Amino acid sequence: MSTTGHLYDSSYIRHVDSPYSPDQVEIYLKKIGYDIPLRDITPNLETLRTLMVKHTIAFPMDNSDLHYTQEHHMPVTPQGLYQRMVIGTKGSYCFGLNGLFLGMLRGLGYRAYAGPGRVLVPARNPTPDQSFEYTSMSHLVIFVQPHPKPYERVTYLVDVGFGGTGPLRPILLAAGDVDEGERQVTTEGAFKGGWEWGTYPPERHRIVPGAFLNSSLETRPGSGHPPLRDWHMQVSHTPGPAGTKREWQTLYTFTDKIEYLQWDIDASSLSVSTIARGAIFQRTLVCLRRFLVELDEKYAGGEVLESEDVRSLFGTKEEGNLSWVGKWTLMGDRATKRVGGSVLEERVLKSDEERLEVMRDVFGIGVNVEDARWIVGRESELEAQEQAAP
Repeated sequence: MSTTGHLYDSSYIRHVDSPYSPDQVEIYLKKIGYDIPLRDITPNLETLRTLMVKHTIAFPMDNSDLHYTQEHHMPVTPQGLYQRMVIGTKGSYCFGLNGLFLGMLRGLGYRAYAGPGRVLVPARNPTPDQSFEYTSMSHLVIFVQPHPKPYERVTYLVDVGFGGTGPLRPILLAAGDVDEGERQVTTEGAFKGGWEWGTYPPERHRIVPGAFLNSSLETRPGSGHPPLRDWHMQVSHTPGPAGTKREWQTLYTFTDKIEYLQWDIDASSLSVSTIARGAIFQRTLVCLRRFLVELDEKYAGGEVLESEDVRSLFGTKEEGNLSWVGKWTLMGDRATKRVGGSVLEERVLKSDEERLEVMRDVFGIGVNVEDARWIVGRESELEAQEQAAP
């Protein structure tokens, strides 16, 4: 691997023109609730942190166009995303959520590019030796260099499109398992890999050097060990103070060695939404909306309960001032509201009309009850699922 926080060959990301005009960027900023004029925004790390949270709050993960439109198509072109998400009231999946964010970051003066990843999912035909497998290049991430000279090559992984257990904050492109008990250090001149807070304690994220399963490569003939040329994005929900041994789960594996351009995004999105390996999006309506919460906030449907070892994590002013989020998720016929590990509310939906009402009223997605006609006869239709149930 390269110098701490650098791309694999210490490349410099150049400024690239945004597909969005300054007026479109201004409208986007108003949409996400960032009330600072474009001319006054400094494209630095602190601004990037704020933009990530606001973007994920403003735009839901949403594949409804695959199910509740006549075209059954997810738009991922820059202007298609702008009309759907910024002017309209819909969300997208990773190609749209990260695609829109990449264009807006460039419009704000950030140096950034997109790269691909493979999601680790349960194997279709599991064996005792392998219970998981990778998808195709079905995920999109962003690499950003937000620091001025002399740290202009220090790079962060940014992902606003993975969904429920995905990261909420920029993660330094450095091994996060060197000192497991430490949070990453992003102070200029003192960069160090580590974990970063997720949506709500004890959730944490880190990246570690890794390789794809069943790689054809090995470090030397007969070693059986593939070179660690890529990165695993991992999440932990293990509670406990600094120094606690945590369990980590790999969500996806990505590479900074391939730049994804718009035609790559178009092709990958088409693959994910139409062929078998992307079947979850064909078979299932998936929506997720995040919302801001306070650490000890009580809700009408329940109470956020945290153990003492989790509460002990909130000891510093910096951690206390971070933004935390809960989430509403809709998977098939079930809508669930969660904060951390607490389920605050759960609804089982009986019809597509009821599901569309929840999408509109709870998730803020621009759909109407009349849109139910476009899902009739499809596998994702709730009535069809009930008839198929044993």
